[in-house]
Amino acid sequence: MAAIIFIGVLVILVLVHEAGHFFAARWGGVAVDEFGFGFPPRAAGFQRGKTLYSVNWLPLGGFVKLKGEEGDLADEPDSFAHASIGRRFWIVAAGVTMNVVFAAFLFWILFTFGLTIPIQGVYVDAVLPNTPASAAGILPGDQIRSVNGESMLSVESFQKYIRTQGNQAVTLSLTGADGGTRSISLTPAAVPGLATPGLGVQLASEGMIQYPWYVAPWEALKATVFILWEIIRAFALMLATIFTQWQVDADVSGPIGIAVATGKIAHLGLSNLLYFVALLSLNLAVINVLPIPALDGGRLFFLIIEKIRGSAVNRNVEKWFHLSGFVFLILLVVLVTYRDLVTHGNTIMNAIKQWIPFTL
Repeated sequence: MAAIIFIGVLVILVLVHEAGHFFAARWGGVAVDEFGFGFPPRAAGFQRGKTLYSVNWLPLGGFVKLKGEEGDLADEPDSFAHASIGRRFWIVAAGVTMNVVFAAFLFWILFTFGLTIPIQGVYVDAVLPNTPASAAGILPGDQIRSVNGESMLSVESFQKYIRTQGNQAVTLSLTGADGGTRSISLTPAAVPGLATPGLGVQLASEGMIQYPWYVAPWEALKATVFILWEIIRAFALMLATIFTQWQVDADVSGPIGIAVATGKIAHLGLSNLLYFVALLSLNLAVINVLPIPALDGGRLFFLIIEKIRGSAVNRNVEKWFHLSGFVFLILLVVLVTYRDLVTHGNTIMNAIKQWIPFTL
Protein backbone atom coordinates (compact mmCIF):
# COMPACT_ATOMS: atom_id res chain seq x y z
CA MET A 1 0.00 0.00 0.00
CA ALA A 2 2.86 2.39 0.83
CA ALA A 3 4.32 1.85 -2.65
CA ILE A 4 0.97 2.59 -4.31
CA ILE A 5 0.50 5.78 -2.30
CA PHE A 6 4.07 6.86 -3.04
CA ILE A 7 3.61 6.28 -6.78
CA GLY A 8 0.38 8.30 -6.65
CA VAL A 9 2.15 11.16 -4.85
CA LEU A 10 5.04 11.01 -7.33
CA VAL A 11 2.68 11.12 -10.30
CA ILE A 12 0.89 14.17 -8.89
CA LEU A 13 4.10 16.09 -8.15
CA VAL A 14 5.64 15.28 -11.54
CA LEU A 15 2.46 16.21 -13.39
CA VAL A 16 2.20 19.50 -11.49
CA HIS A 17 5.82 20.41 -12.24
CA GLU A 18 5.77 19.42 -15.90
CA ALA A 19 2.34 20.99 -16.38
CA GLY A 20 3.97 24.30 -15.47
CA HIS A 21 6.45 23.91 -18.35
CA PHE A 22 3.74 22.59 -20.68
CA PHE A 23 1.20 25.38 -20.22
CA ALA A 24 3.84 28.12 -20.10
CA ALA A 25 5.17 26.85 -23.44
CA ARG A 26 1.72 26.62 -24.98
CA TRP A 27 0.75 30.09 -23.76
CA GLY A 28 4.10 31.39 -24.98
CA GLY A 29 3.52 30.03 -28.50
CA VAL A 30 6.13 27.26 -28.24
CA ALA A 31 5.19 23.79 -29.53
CA VAL A 32 5.55 20.79 -27.19
CA ASP A 33 6.87 17.66 -28.92
CA GLU A 34 6.47 15.31 -25.94
CA PHE A 35 5.03 15.32 -22.42
CA GLY A 36 6.55 12.35 -20.60
CA PHE A 37 6.20 10.76 -17.19
CA GLY A 38 9.39 8.97 -16.17
CA PHE A 39 12.52 8.73 -18.30
CA PRO A 40 13.08 6.60 -21.44
CA PRO A 41 12.95 3.92 -22.63
CA ARG A 42 9.32 4.53 -23.51
CA ALA A 43 6.69 2.08 -22.23
CA ALA A 44 3.58 3.54 -23.89
CA GLY A 45 2.27 6.73 -25.43
CA PHE A 46 -0.33 8.38 -27.60
CA GLN A 47 -0.30 11.33 -29.98
CA ARG A 48 -2.69 14.25 -29.62
CA GLY A 49 -2.15 17.15 -31.96
CA LYS A 50 1.55 18.01 -32.12
CA THR A 51 2.30 16.48 -28.69
CA LEU A 52 3.18 12.88 -27.80
CA TYR A 53 2.05 11.94 -24.28
CA SER A 54 4.25 9.11 -22.98
CA VAL A 55 4.85 6.87 -19.97
CA ASN A 56 8.45 5.70 -19.57
CA TRP A 57 10.13 2.86 -17.71
CA LEU A 58 12.27 4.88 -15.28
CA PRO A 59 9.74 6.52 -12.89
CA LEU A 60 12.18 9.02 -11.38
CA GLY A 61 10.57 12.18 -12.71
CA GLY A 62 9.25 13.48 -15.99
CA PHE A 63 9.98 15.84 -18.84
CA VAL A 64 8.51 18.19 -21.42
CA LYS A 65 10.35 18.13 -24.74
CA LEU A 66 9.98 21.46 -26.50
CA LYS A 67 10.35 22.05 -30.20
CA GLY A 68 13.80 23.52 -30.85
CA GLU A 69 15.01 23.26 -27.25
CA GLU A 70 18.38 21.96 -28.51
CA GLY A 71 18.98 25.29 -30.24
CA ASP A 72 17.80 24.17 -33.68
CA LEU A 73 14.79 25.36 -35.71
CA ALA A 74 15.46 28.93 -34.56
CA ASP A 75 13.81 30.29 -37.70
CA GLU A 76 10.43 28.69 -36.91
CA PRO A 77 8.04 30.89 -34.85
CA ASP A 78 6.80 28.05 -32.61
CA SER A 79 10.34 26.94 -31.70
CA PHE A 80 11.82 27.37 -28.22
CA ALA A 81 15.03 28.64 -29.82
CA HIS A 82 13.03 31.35 -31.63
CA ALA A 83 11.47 32.68 -28.41
CA SER A 84 12.91 35.67 -26.56
CA ILE A 85 15.13 35.14 -23.52
CA GLY A 86 12.37 36.41 -21.25
CA ARG A 87 9.85 33.93 -22.65
CA ARG A 88 12.34 31.05 -22.45
CA PHE A 89 13.20 31.99 -18.86
CA TRP A 90 9.52 31.94 -17.92
CA ILE A 91 8.94 28.56 -19.58
CA VAL A 92 11.89 26.98 -17.76
CA ALA A 93 10.96 28.57 -14.41
CA ALA A 94 7.25 27.68 -14.68
CA GLY A 95 7.75 24.14 -13.33
CA VAL A 96 9.25 25.40 -10.07
CA THR A 97 6.58 28.10 -9.88
CA MET A 98 3.81 25.51 -10.20
CA ASN A 99 5.31 23.43 -7.38
CA VAL A 100 5.28 26.45 -5.07
CA VAL A 101 1.74 27.43 -6.10
CA PHE A 102 0.56 23.83 -5.60
CA ALA A 103 2.06 23.71 -2.09
CA ALA A 104 0.43 27.04 -1.18
CA PHE A 105 -2.90 25.71 -2.49
CA LEU A 106 -2.61 22.59 -0.30
CA PHE A 107 -1.78 24.73 2.75
CA TRP A 108 -4.83 26.88 1.99
CA ILE A 109 -7.07 23.78 1.92
CA LEU A 110 -5.51 22.35 5.08
CA PHE A 111 -5.69 25.64 7.00
CA THR A 112 -9.32 26.10 5.96
CA PHE A 113 -10.55 22.65 7.04
CA GLY A 114 -8.04 22.16 9.86
CA LEU A 115 -4.66 20.51 10.20
CA THR A 116 -3.64 18.56 13.28
CA ILE A 117 0.11 18.71 13.89
CA PRO A 118 2.47 17.73 16.71
CA ILE A 119 3.07 20.57 19.16
CA GLN A 120 6.55 21.77 19.97
CA GLY A 121 6.56 22.94 23.57
CA VAL A 122 4.53 22.12 26.69
CA TYR A 123 0.90 23.24 26.55
CA VAL A 124 -1.91 22.58 29.02
CA ASP A 125 -4.89 20.90 27.38
CA ALA A 126 -7.02 20.40 30.52
CA VAL A 127 -6.80 20.88 34.29
CA LEU A 128 -8.17 18.20 36.62
CA PRO A 129 -10.38 19.45 39.49
CA ASN A 130 -9.19 19.31 43.10
CA THR A 131 -5.51 19.12 42.13
CA PRO A 132 -2.50 21.39 42.76
CA ALA A 133 -2.84 22.79 39.24
CA SER A 134 -6.49 23.83 39.67
CA ALA A 135 -5.77 25.36 43.08
CA ALA A 136 -2.83 27.33 41.66
CA GLY A 137 -4.90 28.76 38.80
CA ILE A 138 -3.32 26.97 35.84
CA LEU A 139 -5.64 27.26 32.82
CA PRO A 140 -6.16 25.30 29.59
CA GLY A 141 -4.09 26.92 26.84
CA ASP A 142 -1.25 27.92 29.18
CA GLN A 143 2.24 27.17 27.91
CA ILE A 144 4.72 25.96 30.51
CA ARG A 145 7.95 27.68 29.55
CA SER A 146 10.16 26.63 32.44
CA VAL A 147 10.21 24.83 35.80
CA ASN A 148 12.49 26.19 38.54
CA GLY A 149 14.23 28.20 35.84
CA GLU A 150 14.89 25.21 33.55
CA SER A 151 13.40 25.50 30.05
CA MET A 152 10.85 22.85 29.08
CA LEU A 153 10.83 22.04 25.36
CA SER A 154 8.82 18.80 25.36
CA VAL A 155 6.07 17.05 27.28
CA GLU A 156 8.42 14.15 28.05
CA SER A 157 11.08 16.38 29.61
CA PHE A 158 8.47 18.17 31.72
CA GLN A 159 6.89 14.97 33.01
CA LYS A 160 10.30 13.46 33.80
CA TYR A 161 11.33 16.57 35.73
CA ILE A 162 8.14 16.66 37.81
CA ARG A 163 8.54 12.97 38.72
CA THR A 164 12.03 13.65 40.07
CA GLN A 165 10.72 16.43 42.36
CA GLY A 166 8.46 14.21 44.45
CA ASN A 167 6.64 16.37 47.01
CA GLN A 168 8.96 19.37 46.64
CA ALA A 169 7.46 22.70 45.59
CA VAL A 170 8.14 23.86 42.02
CA THR A 171 7.90 27.25 40.34
CA LEU A 172 6.38 27.35 36.85
CA SER A 173 6.83 30.15 34.33
CA LEU A 174 3.68 30.29 32.19
CA THR A 175 2.52 32.10 29.07
CA GLY A 176 -1.27 32.36 28.87
CA ALA A 177 -3.45 32.02 25.81
CA ASP A 178 -3.70 35.83 25.79
CA GLY A 179 0.08 36.16 25.56
CA GLY A 180 0.54 37.32 29.15
CA THR A 181 3.25 35.77 31.32
CA ARG A 182 3.10 34.83 35.00
CA SER A 183 4.93 32.73 37.55
CA ILE A 184 3.27 30.43 40.08
CA SER A 185 4.48 28.02 42.77
CA LEU A 186 2.79 24.74 43.67
CA THR A 187 3.60 21.39 45.21
CA PRO A 188 3.01 18.05 43.43
CA ALA A 189 0.51 15.83 45.23
CA ALA A 190 -1.35 12.54 44.75
CA VAL A 191 -3.37 12.56 41.53
CA PRO A 192 -5.78 9.72 40.54
CA GLY A 193 -4.18 7.48 37.94
CA LEU A 194 -0.58 8.51 38.71
CA ALA A 195 1.87 6.37 40.68
CA THR A 196 3.95 9.41 41.69
CA PRO A 197 2.94 12.90 42.86
CA GLY A 198 1.77 15.14 40.03
CA LEU A 199 0.24 18.52 39.26
CA GLY A 200 -3.08 17.45 37.74
CA VAL A 201 -2.67 18.79 34.21
CA GLN A 202 -3.38 17.06 30.92
CA LEU A 203 -0.79 18.15 28.38
CA ALA A 204 -1.42 18.54 24.65
CA SER A 205 0.76 16.59 22.21
CA GLU A 206 -1.14 17.79 19.12
CA GLY A 207 -2.77 21.03 18.07
CA MET A 208 -5.21 22.12 15.40
CA ILE A 209 -4.32 24.83 12.89
CA GLN A 210 -7.47 26.32 11.35
CA TYR A 211 -8.39 29.74 10.01
CA PRO A 212 -11.49 31.31 8.44
CA TRP A 213 -11.57 30.79 4.67
CA TYR A 214 -10.71 34.44 4.00
CA VAL A 215 -7.69 34.37 6.37
CA ALA A 216 -6.41 30.93 5.29
CA PRO A 217 -4.90 32.12 1.95
CA TRP A 218 -2.69 34.69 3.66
CA GLU A 219 -1.60 32.22 6.34
CA ALA A 220 -0.93 29.62 3.64
CA LEU A 221 1.28 32.11 1.78
CA LYS A 222 3.21 32.92 4.97
CA ALA A 223 3.68 29.21 5.71
CA THR A 224 4.89 28.60 2.15
CA VAL A 225 7.50 31.38 2.34
CA PHE A 226 8.70 30.30 5.79
CA ILE A 227 9.03 26.62 4.85
CA LEU A 228 10.74 27.51 1.56
CA TRP A 229 13.35 29.49 3.44
CA GLU A 230 13.96 26.63 5.90
CA ILE A 231 14.34 24.15 3.01
CA ILE A 232 16.82 26.45 1.28
CA ARG A 233 18.87 26.67 4.48
CA ALA A 234 18.80 22.89 4.87
CA PHE A 235 19.93 22.36 1.27
CA ALA A 236 22.76 24.84 1.70
CA LEU A 237 24.03 22.88 4.69
CA MET A 238 23.60 19.57 2.85
CA LEU A 239 25.55 20.76 -0.21
CA ALA A 240 28.28 22.14 2.03
CA THR A 241 28.57 18.73 3.67
CA ILE A 242 28.70 16.92 0.31
CA PHE A 243 31.43 19.10 -1.19
CA THR A 244 33.54 19.54 1.96
CA GLN A 245 33.22 16.13 3.62
CA TRP A 246 32.24 14.04 0.57
CA GLN A 247 29.36 12.39 2.36
CA VAL A 248 25.58 12.59 2.22
CA ASP A 249 23.86 13.86 5.35
CA ALA A 250 22.14 11.13 7.36
CA ASP A 251 18.78 12.95 7.11
CA VAL A 252 18.75 12.86 3.29
CA SER A 253 16.39 10.21 1.84
CA GLY A 254 16.07 8.84 -1.67
CA PRO A 255 12.99 7.39 -3.39
CA ILE A 256 12.85 4.36 -1.07
CA GLY A 257 13.17 6.44 2.09
CA ILE A 258 10.48 8.84 0.86
CA ALA A 259 8.21 5.91 -0.05
CA VAL A 260 8.56 4.44 3.45
CA ALA A 261 7.88 7.85 5.03
CA THR A 262 4.85 8.35 2.75
CA GLY A 263 3.37 5.03 3.88
CA LYS A 264 3.83 5.89 7.56
CA ILE A 265 2.35 9.38 7.19
CA ALA A 266 -0.61 8.08 5.17
CA HIS A 267 -1.67 6.06 8.23
CA LEU A 268 -1.96 9.33 10.16
CA GLY A 269 -4.79 10.55 7.94
CA LEU A 270 -5.44 12.47 4.75
CA SER A 271 -4.57 15.89 6.17
CA ASN A 272 -1.12 14.73 7.28
CA LEU A 273 -0.52 13.11 3.89
CA LEU A 274 -1.48 16.33 2.06
CA TYR A 275 0.81 18.30 4.36
CA PHE A 276 3.65 15.91 3.48
CA VAL A 277 2.87 16.28 -0.24
CA ALA A 278 3.06 20.06 0.13
CA LEU A 279 6.48 19.75 1.77
CA LEU A 280 7.67 17.42 -1.01
CA SER A 281 6.43 19.88 -3.62
CA LEU A 282 8.44 22.70 -2.04
CA ASN A 283 11.49 20.43 -1.79
CA LEU A 284 11.12 19.61 -5.47
CA ALA A 285 10.92 23.32 -6.28
CA VAL A 286 14.10 24.13 -4.36
CA ILE A 287 16.04 21.20 -5.85
CA ASN A 288 15.05 22.16 -9.39
CA VAL A 289 15.90 25.84 -9.06
CA LEU A 290 19.45 25.15 -7.88
CA PRO A 291 22.07 25.90 -10.60
CA ILE A 292 22.79 22.20 -11.02
CA PRO A 293 23.35 20.74 -14.49
CA ALA A 294 20.39 18.89 -16.05
CA LEU A 295 17.92 20.63 -13.71
CA ASP A 296 15.82 23.73 -14.37
CA GLY A 297 18.22 25.86 -12.35
CA GLY A 298 21.10 24.82 -14.60
CA ARG A 299 19.16 25.87 -17.69
CA LEU A 300 18.18 29.18 -16.09
CA PHE A 301 21.88 29.71 -15.31
CA PHE A 302 22.75 29.46 -19.02
CA LEU A 303 19.90 31.82 -19.94
CA ILE A 304 21.26 34.39 -17.48
CA ILE A 305 24.75 34.03 -19.02
CA GLU A 306 23.23 34.49 -22.48
CA LYS A 307 21.47 37.66 -21.33
CA ILE A 308 24.67 39.08 -19.82
CA ARG A 309 27.01 38.31 -22.73
CA GLY A 310 24.45 38.94 -25.48
CA SER A 311 24.84 35.56 -27.13
CA ALA A 312 24.18 31.92 -26.28
CA VAL A 313 26.86 29.65 -24.84
CA ASN A 314 28.22 27.06 -27.26
CA ARG A 315 25.58 24.32 -27.50
CA ASN A 316 28.13 21.52 -27.20
CA VAL A 317 29.48 23.03 -23.98
CA GLU A 318 25.97 23.30 -22.56
CA LYS A 319 25.13 19.72 -23.58
CA TRP A 320 28.29 18.42 -21.89
CA PHE A 321 27.48 20.46 -18.78
CA HIS A 322 23.97 19.01 -18.49
CA LEU A 323 25.09 15.46 -19.31
CA SER A 324 27.76 15.50 -16.61
CA GLY A 325 25.25 16.86 -14.12
CA PHE A 326 22.73 14.16 -15.02
CA VAL A 327 25.34 11.45 -14.41
CA PHE A 328 26.21 13.04 -11.05
CA LEU A 329 22.54 13.10 -10.03
CA ILE A 330 22.03 9.45 -11.02
CA LEU A 331 25.09 8.42 -8.98
CA LEU A 332 23.78 10.43 -6.02
CA VAL A 333 20.37 8.74 -6.30
CA VAL A 334 22.05 5.32 -6.41
CA LEU A 335 24.13 6.14 -3.33
CA VAL A 336 21.16 7.42 -1.33
CA THR A 337 18.98 4.51 -2.50
CA TYR A 338 21.60 2.00 -1.33
CA ARG A 339 21.64 3.65 2.08
CA ASP A 340 17.84 3.62 2.16
CA LEU A 341 17.88 -0.12 1.46
CA VAL A 342 20.26 -0.66 4.36
CA THR A 343 18.17 1.54 6.66
CA HIS A 344 14.67 0.41 5.63
CA GLY A 345 15.41 -3.14 4.46
CA ASN A 346 13.29 -4.80 7.15
CA THR A 347 10.35 -2.49 6.51
CA ILE A 348 10.50 -3.23 2.78
CA MET A 349 10.70 -7.01 3.33
CA ASN A 350 7.71 -6.93 5.70
CA ALA A 351 5.71 -5.04 3.06
CA ILE A 352 6.69 -7.59 0.40
CA LYS A 353 5.64 -10.49 2.63
CA GLN A 354 2.14 -8.98 2.86
CA TRP A 355 1.86 -9.33 -0.92
CA ILE A 356 3.76 -12.64 -1.23
CA PRO A 357 2.50 -14.94 1.58
CA PHE A 358 5.48 -17.22 1.87
CA THR A 359 8.96 -17.12 3.33
CA LEU A 360 12.07 -17.94 1.35
